[in-house]
Amino acid sequence: MYAATTTGEETTRRGAFHAVKAVKPDCAIIVDVTFASDYQGVQNNEGGDISLGKGAVLCHSSIVNEAMNKRMETLAKQHGIAYQWEVTPGFTSTDGDTIHMSNEGVPICLVSLPLRYMHSSIETADWKDVESCIDLIAAFLCSLDSAFSYL
Repeated sequence: MYAATTTGEETTRRGAFHAVKAVKPDCAIIVDVTFASDYQGVQNNEGGDISLGKGAVLCHSSIVNEAMNKRMETLAKQHGIAYQWEVTPGFTSTDGDTIHMSNEGVPICLVSLPLRYMHSSIETADWKDVESCIDLIAAFLCSLDSAFSYL
């Protein structure tokens, strides 16, 4: 198991590129933030209704591995971990895009923290959502074995 914090996600993407080239992972869990849509002044969120305090956000996307998503959802239900869904067509606009397209292709899933006021000086998150992300990722990693199929 490896963990990488990267730089350049919104510019060169080189941090994710170099990490995935060095590690050559079997899969990757991408951890990022996503736009919450539960506060005044927000137009309909194109990806879905995302609220603070309702848990980690999983992503339906053509680039996200469906088997990993299903495992995440199953584990969340089994362990009573709060989660919600967002949808993004095609790319996720995260380091996951770079990682997925690297090497021979890397299966990814995306676990995001809902965030209000992104890219401002008053970004706001809910500690319960942070805990949901941690619990869900830990449950996934503890459940992963050689029998898991990405298909």
